[in-house]
Amino acid sequence: MPATIQDVAQRAGVSTATVSRALRGLPSVSPATRDQIIHIAEELGYDIKPVVSRLARGRKVVGMVAPMVDQWFFSKLVAVAELELMQQDCDLVRYSVDSLQSQESLLRHLLARKLVDGLILCSLSPTEAAIDIIRSSGVAVATVETGFPGAPLVSIDNEIAAELATLHLINLGHQRIGFITGMADAPLQFAIPRARKRGYLRALHESGIEYRADLEQPGNYVYAGGAEAMQKLFGRRNPPTAVFALSDEMAVGALKAVRDMKLRVPEDISIIGFDDNDISEFVGLTTIHQPVVRFAEMAVQQIVEQFEGKTPDEVADVELESKLIVRETTAPPARR
Repeated sequence: MPATIQDVAQRAGVSTATVSRALRGLPSVSPATRDQIIHIAEELGYDIKPVVSRLARGRKVVGMVAPMVDQWFFSKLVAVAELELMQQDCDLVRYSVDSLQSQESLLRHLLARKLVDGLILCSLSPTEAAIDIIRSSGVAVATVETGFPGAPLVSIDNEIAAELATLHLINLGHQRIGFITGMADAPLQFAIPRARKRGYLRALHESGIEYRADLEQPGNYVYAGGAEAMQKLFGRRNPPTAVFALSDEMAVGALKAVRDMKLRVPEDISIIGFDDNDISEFVGLTTIHQPVVRFAEMAVQQIVEQFEGKTPDEVADVELESKLIVRETTAPPARR
């Protein structure tokens, strides 16, 4: 007797509704649970037919695959892309992944069952196996921030942007510049933080400033992580006079930590972020603006060009400009 959805649910220890959502590729299931359900379904030989109602309506579905979808950058990217695709009579479904293996498993599932007509991949470098899966499927594809050969890319030059942020602090007279990075480990193997660190290091080197590993702390791209990183940096014997955080969330967390220590920004320490998050203007944060709205608009345009007949390698890459936004959190170091 063939396996049923109840068999899969019982083995996985979840409801049949969760199994259904996971196997249809809906986003309201955690990556780990979805991977487990897919694995069990394959083991038991259970499958479901792809949803075909969209074909009857003549609408295409684009899957946007991103890590950390609760982070401002990715949530903004998804929101804008969804609106842009609605204007093209297309639907967007958001998928969250927490590892390269999770991404590969998701892509294999979505494309084998023809659950999407296009893919927008954000910030992750796919594995070679994932790239082969995408190419062999023939779906439209666009990439944001990190691409691969044969797929159109929308990006900024993150190395130059980070160098610009660091030079802003150096030109103000700072020599001890703290660096709040992303994750302590790298299950997703982001290329973007590595590029930004190269820009930071290049600015130091070209200005004759020695890199100090003790002035670098991970912040995990969240407010609390930025606050904790700043507390650790101020626990150093010779703390920094300025800090560059790789996201505005971490910079805002650092800002709160400084104020909790009864210190002043920028009189006692300068802080610069990265993204130009919606909240940054309201807290007066100096930051690097990256055009997230244009990222989404251009990625959708690249997908639409393929829906209209172009192949992925016929669609041009787009490199957008970043810029320094100077507000109230940076100033020359205080005389001590």
